[in-house]
Amino acid sequence: MMAPPHKTKRRRSDSDAAESKAVETVAVESGAAESKAIQDDRLLEELDRMRQQLNTAKANLNVANRELDTAKAELNNTNEEFSQVVRDYGRLVNEYANVCHIQQTDRILQKRVGEAVDAYRNGGSMTVIPLLMLHDSLDRHRAHVNGLIMAANSRNGRQVSDRRQMQ
Repeated sequence: MMAPPHKTKRRRSDSDAAESKAVETVAVESGAAESKAIQDDRLLEELDRMRQQLNTAKANLNVANRELDTAKAELNNTNEEFSQVVRDYGRLVNEYANVCHIQQTDRILQKRVGEAVDAYRNGGSMTVIPLLMLHDSLDRHRAHVNGLIMAANSRNGRQVSDRRQMQ
């Protein structure tokens, strides 16, 4: 026994509808998958572009770091040169003060020697004590000047070796 024809048609139309729906679902899913693949490709391209930008930024940062290191080295050299200038200036100030002291002492001693010579020429009595005191003052002055000369010579010798080390 066969099913009545109106039921067969219905089954067939149900089956056609289900098949049509399945085809439509497959088409939609296929379109969605294709759309997702296109979106994934775009995202990959965007990621690649961002990676290239990052690599460029890293290269620029490396260049900037090298320039910064060079600037630091130049600054350190400049600071060392400035420190050397300050030390030289301090030494020159001390040496100038020593020269001023020597000149003042020379004037005082010249005045005392002149007074002693004038007193002797004018027939004054010249005792040994003022001459010994004058002689002692001259010896101390000479020793002081010689000490300054020796200190300056030793500093100049040390400065020459310091400059050689800096180069």
